[in-house]
Amino acid sequence: MRHTRFWSTLILSSLTIVVLIFLIWELFENSFFKDFDYRTLHYLYITRGFTVSLLLAGWATWFVLREKLRYQQGFDKIINNSTDAILVYDESGQISTLNKAAESLFCNNRRIKSIWDIIPSENRIDFSKRLENVKNGDKIINYETGKLLEDGKKIPVSIGLVYVNEDGRFVETIRDIRESLILRNKIIDLEKAQIFGKMAEGIAHHMGTPLASMLLRVQMLREDMPGHTDCSNCLEKLDLIERQIFYGQKVIQRLLRFVRRSENERQPEIISHLLEEEIEIMNPILRKQGIEFELHLDEEDLKIWADRDLLALVFADIMMNAVDAMPQGGKLSIVVPKKGPEGQVEIKITDTGMGIPRDILPLVFEPFFTTKPAGKGTGLGLSLAKRIIKDHGGEICVESIEGSGTTILIRLPIY
Repeated sequence: MRHTRFWSTLILSSLTIVVLIFLIWELFENSFFKDFDYRTLHYLYITRGFTVSLLLAGWATWFVLREKLRYQQGFDKIINNSTDAILVYDESGQISTLNKAAESLFCNNRRIKSIWDIIPSENRIDFSKRLENVKNGDKIINYETGKLLEDGKKIPVSIGLVYVNEDGRFVETIRDIRESLILRNKIIDLEKAQIFGKMAEGIAHHMGTPLASMLLRVQMLREDMPGHTDCSNCLEKLDLIERQIFYGQKVIQRLLRFVRRSENERQPEIISHLLEEEIEIMNPILRKQGIEFELHLDEEDLKIWADRDLLALVFADIMMNAVDAMPQGGKLSIVVPKKGPEGQVEIKITDTGMGIPRDILPLVFEPFFTTKPAGKGTGLGLSLAKRIIKDHGGEICVESIEGSGTTILIRLPIY
């Protein structure tokens, strides 16, 4: 359609020029040249022919160059508005065209001349083979590979690659997929968490039976002990075993309650009991990481109207974040002062970890935002915690100084 319009416009405009020149010539001939002899008129006709030819040639040249410039400007506008980086290069890899997205991604303080400047050394043999395959008629779409930034850092990208036979050049589109990979990994983590929840439920059921059997036999042994005079220390040891079995059952019940929670199970809950229960579950992890723990409850009977499992999830996630922030050990403290804001109980959870940089502190409650490496967190913990606390009529905020620890402040209405 574009070519048809181009040739139609060129032909019609050329005919218009010819007609105008001949009309003007006829007017001048009838007005000024009618008395000239035949020989003079012959030379004038030859001059007219040259003039028309030169004008047509000049017009056609100007018209073609103008259309070419307009086409190039339109093409540049299209590729420069693309969010993907676009590179055009010849068979040797010399780049002839790159758009603004490519310049922004690869050329902050340098000018890349060859595609090989951004290909990691370990990928060059494979990329050469792919160029040859594309040249022979194949097309590459959404192929994930790596490219080098200006500082030598390798980033994951998705590329598309085609070969233009008429020009003997490759056209490559490059999409930065760092954020996409982070999101994909988080989705995988969520899938793993869902599978783990189902597995945990099955494991809890399987472990419940042998623990109940062990507890029964411990109780039977205790009943048999008084008749044996040589086992004075046995009852104390049986008490210790029984306490450990009760603890195992409590953990299993807590796990089952978490994975099989019913909707909207809210009732009056004593905040100190919720915290102590979660601390008891977290104690083995705290001891393993060499973390000192302190709990300060100025008033132990404060009640809130709450879903205990949802709040347990909030406390567990916050404490796990604190553990992750103190890989070399540290101190974790939970303080519940007697006087909080009017009508509210205030829970302050403080660690002495690495803290949160000021520039990312406003983002910590955003879904999928995390400073942890892939596989270590989904970025949903604090986002979910904020939603749960808000649903309970409370509020949550974070105070942190990089290198000096973090404090999570939770306020909930008193029942």
